Amino acid sequence: MLLDQAQQLRTALDRHRELKKASGKASVFRSRAVQFGPLATDLTKAEDVRRALLAEGVEVRAPSPLPQARQQAQTLLAKFRDDRDSLSDADPAIRHAFTGALKSAIAESGKTSSEAWRAMVVAKADIAALDQVLSALENLSAYAGAVARIRQLDAILIGIRDTIPEAGAVKERLDALNAAVKARSEAIGAIEGGDVPPTVLAFLRKVAQGGAGLDDFTVDVRDWLVARNLLAGFRIVPQRSAS
Repeated sequence: MLLDQAQQLRTALDRHRELKKASGKASVFRSRAVQFGPLATDLTKAEDVRRALLAEGVEVRAPSPLPQARQQAQTLLAKFRDDRDSLSDADPAIRHAFTGALKSAIAESGKTSSEAWRAMVVAKADIAALDQVLSALENLSAYAGAVARIRQLDAILIGIRDTIPEAGAVKERLDALNAAVKARSEAIGAIEGGDVPPTVLAFLRKVAQGGAGLDDFTVDVRDWLVARNLLAGFRIVPQRSAS
């Protein structure tokens, strides 16, 4: 009886040691999953957004090459396939160099995509270009309705400009952008309902789309602006030459 109990106790202790060892491995795997899982998810999302933008014709700068991080990832994967216990190695390169490189890649990808998205929206509708003109025109009852409509569309465009879409929503957001740009152009055209001559309207439209040239600033345009105390709302800015 005593021998049987001793044998059972030994078996229970051996089982306990095996479970404890397995628990330790599970803890290591869980730690590595917590360490790498979110980074892998964020990097995948960032890359998906970049590719979705490129697919829709948005020019996004190529990411910086990270050959060392790529090599580390391949080495880690190969070691894990050969030996599941390899992830328990307390390698400082994993904790610092590799994870740091992943975080930098995620941040860079998000930044370049956001910059490309913003630049594309501004190129389609430079909201700030017409702000002073609208501030002057909204005080005139003949243009108050058109200006209010333009302001509403500007708010929509600002929201589109400042929020980069998820990968699956890029096309939908581009459609919304194009619709808002078209509606804004039509709202600017509604100013024709007042006493705006074609030359003045053409001038205002060019200002709204990025800038009018000196040739567009005719005597008729100047007289129209002066008569309505709007001249101070404009300024001459040299155009930057393309480099």
